[in-house]
Amino acid sequence: DFTILTKEDARNSFPLLKFLADTGNKKAKEKFLDEFGSRMSNLKNYGIGPRVKKKLNDIGIMKIEDLARIRVRHLINAGIGKTTANKIVRTAREANMDMHGFYEKYGLNHPIAKKFVLQGVDFHDSLILERLQKNIKWDRNTSEWIRKLHNFNFLVNQYEEDRKYYNKMEYLDIPGIFYKIDEKGKVVLIWSEPKYFNIPEIVEIPDDLMELSHLKYFCLICDVQGFKTLPNTIKSNDIFEVKTDPIYERPYEIDDPNLMSYKITIIKKGIPRIFSVRDFLIKEAFKGLIVSRDY
Repeated sequence: DFTILTKEDARNSFPLLKFLADTGNKKAKEKFLDEFGSRMSNLKNYGIGPRVKKKLNDIGIMKIEDLARIRVRHLINAGIGKTTANKIVRTAREANMDMHGFYEKYGLNHPIAKKFVLQGVDFHDSLILERLQKNIKWDRNTSEWIRKLHNFNFLVNQYEEDRKYYNKMEYLDIPGIFYKIDEKGKVVLIWSEPKYFNIPEIVEIPDDLMELSHLKYFCLICDVQGFKTLPNTIKSNDIFEVKTDPIYERPYEIDDPNLMSYKITIIKKGIPRIFSVRDFLIKEAFKGLIVSRDY
């Protein structure tokens, strides 16, 4: 009798049912699939009224899982109000985390990763972004903006709210560290603008960075320690080309290797040769984004 589980809150019931199903219990597996399927398809359970549900169905959103992957901007363009769109997307992402056992699998000790998931990032990729953010080197004078990785898709959407016209170059001139995700929530780009020296350095690049299966381009600044501890999985691999270039902020640093920084550039093999990094970034960073005007 699984009644006690199916009556519980989703955060408790789904991981427990899945755990029982994974042990090989046939009845638990059948019940899990039955409950999982019905709750995923029933948007009404998540405070979504019939009018909004119809608009979601019109753009092909039939399940909570679909809603968890879509961007708020797409819902606004489908005629759903901004406040409602933000609310239902966040609710869907939280429900998706519950249903897929995010808390059971990764525990509650990944608050930064959870924030990335709520921004639409894949579970696994969120954990790698969390490790990157934890390794950003900063001091008390470093602004809050520069201490964090920022979702490039969200940045553009926010600017679109405030500006009628824009120049794509302006987005790439904003100091900070940015990541971009594709339609499945997979990280495809991570970069900062090296010409701004108020961007903090990375003190260590996680060795599982190569597990970002959809990553095309990565460019961040490392301090000396980060450069010296660059994992072998990154230095030598069959998937990416890796470049390390020294950077000098001041002329006298050229005689002191301990004062140098390094630009670490990782490009996926098979991508056509990049003659202009900024042209490449403009093309890739804005791919799939909804924008009002291009200069």
